[in-house]
Amino acid sequence: MDFCDFKGVEPTEKQLKLLQGPKTIESLLAADFLGHQDYINDWIMDWTQCNDYPLALLPLCVQETIITDKKMRKHYHRYVRAAVVSYDIEWLRLHYILAYERVWNYVKFRHIPMNMFQLLWDVQEVPTELVTFVAAARRIDLWTVFVSHYDPTDCLLTVIKQQWPDGVLGCINEGADLHAKDFMRDAMLMEPAIVRCILLANPPATEEAFSEFLIWKRMHRIRDVPLIEEFFWINGFKENE
Repeated sequence: MDFCDFKGVEPTEKQLKLLQGPKTIESLLAADFLGHQDYINDWIMDWTQCNDYPLALLPLCVQETIITDKKMRKHYHRYVRAAVVSYDIEWLRLHYILAYERVWNYVKFRHIPMNMFQLLWDVQEVPTELVTFVAAARRIDLWTVFVSHYDPTDCLLTVIKQQWPDGVLGCINEGADLHAKDFMRDAMLMEPAIVRCILLANPPATEEAFSEFLIWKRMHRIRDVPLIEEFFWINGFKENE
């Protein structure tokens, strides 16, 4: 094998001039070509504080540096958090190039603008562990995006317990399977509006649910007894006289 003595890439006069001038895309490309990582780091530090470049123009070295350099990653995440908390969607449009897995922990679902929610979602979906927080916001625009991505059947119990009729309807409209679980056992203790939403999907009536209904009825826990009784009567269940 021939021995190859690699001495590195010699910068051209144009590249040196770029590196000595303002921080631009051209100077970043020159630094990337020459392997000047310190310059790339400084460029990223400067970039997080300005809105000069569309995402499509950023070379791969920006993402690679944020991924591989712990200091730069912490710096980037700090600016992402600040933009989310202050609803700075313009900054996010021009800088949110890598998913920050904890970003949703800083989102106030009740107040976040829909266009910012969608921008963050396009990079990384809200994790299922935060389903209760999304439902608690009582925003059907966010809930529809969430439920259409995840399993509406899994989401249904959350909105039943939170007594959010629109959220229940959202799950049903997205195809929640009411035969997968005995949802009436949970719904019949909720406000009548929740029960009516469940009844629209023609849920099954079970012996277990009927037995619980009789117990809760005697304890005066059922808010609309005739509504629940009618459901069970239609399905062949009737309290013995």
